[in-house]
Amino acid sequence: MAGGQAAERLETLAEKAFALRSKPKLDNPAHAEQSYQRWADAAESVYQLIDR
Repeated sequence: MAGGQAAERLETLAEKAFALRSKPKLDNPAHAEQSYQRWADAAESVYQLIDR
């Protein structure tokens, strides 16, 4: 079951990534860090699901 959940989350992340047609403007370094951290946390949770 965990593999199916991981696949669904990975698919969702991939769809979001491909939806970005151009590089987002991140003029504020704090906003850039927050955006990166959200993506990194989401990727880590997918990896944890896969490892189960």
